[in-house]
Amino acid sequence: MSTLIEGSPKFLATEKELYKKADDDWQTTPHEEKNQKALAEDFKRWRAGPDPANMGENQSYLYQVAHYTWNKQEDACKRGGDGTDEYLELNLRGLKFFNHYKRLYLSG
Repeated sequence: MSTLIEGSPKFLATEKELYKKADDDWQTTPHEEKNQKALAEDFKRWRAGPDPANMGENQSYLYQVAHYTWNKQEDACKRGGDGTDEYLELNLRGLKFFNHYKRLYLSG
């Protein structure tokens, strides 16, 4: 399994590609409140798995970057001062990102 090093060229390239794909997906996916609630439910399931040890090398690294990046998004929202920890309060970039991540791993 590849070592995850934030700021490394591989990490930055992977994270950038994930966000680019997330932005592209967001343009073609309805994102009303109903969908945001579904994303929040998917996110809860994602917290429980999948296990990166059961993935191939490239998929495992992508998963690790995605997991780390999503946690960073969530932490930033919690520190934002709105006083809530609700998943639906995540910022737009976080929802875009998870929408794409959901397509990669939760629908397969």
